[in-house]
Amino acid sequence: MFHGAGSINLAGGPETFQPPRGINRERNRGPARNSVDGLQFPRGLVVSYEYRPNRRAFTLIELLVVIGIIGMLVGLLLPAVQYTRATARRAQCLSHLHQIGIAMEMYLDAQGQSGKFPDLCKMPTWCKALGNERKDLRLCLAPFIEESDTVFRCPSDIILAEKPTETNPYPEEPEFDSYYRREGLSYEYDPTTELVYHDRSLDYYRGLTRQQVMEETSDEIEGGKLSLVFLACDFGKSFHGPEGSSGSRCIVFADGHAEAP
Repeated sequence: MFHGAGSINLAGGPETFQPPRGINRERNRGPARNSVDGLQFPRGLVVSYEYRPNRRAFTLIELLVVIGIIGMLVGLLLPAVQYTRATARRAQCLSHLHQIGIAMEMYLDAQGQSGKFPDLCKMPTWCKALGNERKDLRLCLAPFIEESDTVFRCPSDIILAEKPTETNPYPEEPEFDSYYRREGLSYEYDPTTELVYHDRSLDYYRGLTRQQVMEETSDEIEGGKLSLVFLACDFGKSFHGPEGSSGSRCIVFADGHAEAP
């Protein structure tokens, strides 16, 4: 059987033969004959040609329609992908804070029944500038968390540039792109100042026991529950969404559990 641009039907024969390559369209239109380019067919067989046109390509309009449909699908799927990634980062942040809560429980238990919450520096850069030698949360809990620095880093940690105001229409860009790079950790210890007693007259700080924390906060928090007292939280109020929105800030409480209210 020969293969080419058309086909040759041999009248009276059981098979259909394909003419050799090189037979052009004009030749296909010619009269029936028993030889083609030197190829001899048996006598008594009538040779005819059937032209098969090439497959039609895409037009410009069809191509533009396909591109438009693909663009619409990408536009619909991209927000879902971004939401999924943000949810994964929030879950990882909560996992880190939960580990910090467990490490703090181990720190308190290591001191016995009267274990006190540590008096720590909230902003290491400020303490360093003031000559204060207090430890930060990372250095305090490192022995109880296998010296893992990654636990103290939020995957969504970022320092946003200040918004222009009337008094400062051209705010400077932040020197660091994250609190972890600037402070060495992404989480603020005791943000509501309920774990450490501060005597402002004497500039004296003293860590409180778990029982003392419940007693001190009983007026403000129902029952003085440790599950409602902040232990640490994200430095930024909008790590995981617009400030004030649900889930925008991850928090670990004094009882060790973490959530993003």
